[in-house]
Amino acid sequence: MINLRALYLSNNRLSGSLPNTLAKCVMLQDLRLDGSFFHGEVPIALQILRSLEYLDLSCNNFSSHIPAYIRKLPFLAYLNLSFNELNGEVPKLGVFRNATMVSVEGNYNLCGGIQQLNLSICPTSSIKKEKHLAVKIVVLVIIATLCLSLLALILIVHCWRRNSRKNVSSIQLYNNQFKRILDSDIHKATRGFFESNIIGAGSYGFVYKGVLD
Repeated sequence: MINLRALYLSNNRLSGSLPNTLAKCVMLQDLRLDGSFFHGEVPIALQILRSLEYLDLSCNNFSSHIPAYIRKLPFLAYLNLSFNELNGEVPKLGVFRNATMVSVEGNYNLCGGIQQLNLSICPTSSIKKEKHLAVKIVVLVIIATLCLSLLALILIVHCWRRNSRKNVSSIQLYNNQFKRILDSDIHKATRGFFESNIIGAGSYGFVYKGVLD
């Protein structure tokens, strides 16, 4: 089987899943399995068949997505996946770049691909939705943080103003406890700084006694 170059099993009404033993046919260039009842996913084992040039899996019951490895098969020139139950996005690279060499009709849940395939545009993927949700969460967190910071700043300013008012009131209360004495009151109390009122002397001057009215 290693040196098998072509395998034609078209319209044999075979059923079941494709056997992974196909991967042993590493020299296989032409594989035609159309017109049967194969089902399940297109097996990943086919990615070993790097020499494939012609692949026909049409008119079966294959499901799931088109495997990404198909677009990476270097020599694949013709691909027929029509009339299966495939779904998801059709690749745009590899053999999928040539609409005349690819057939995907009859898979009603396929989307995307090159424009010439005339498929519908794929809806927003779950990954994009998750990213969009993550962006929303980040924005909400930022907004919440800014609001909390603003609230904290307002509270700090309010407390500072309240404390400032208390300090001013305390100073005013302190000042009101003492009588304001003018120079003229001192002059009158000491009788014009009369010598008989001197009770002491120092390096900076004299100390007077006096009686305030």
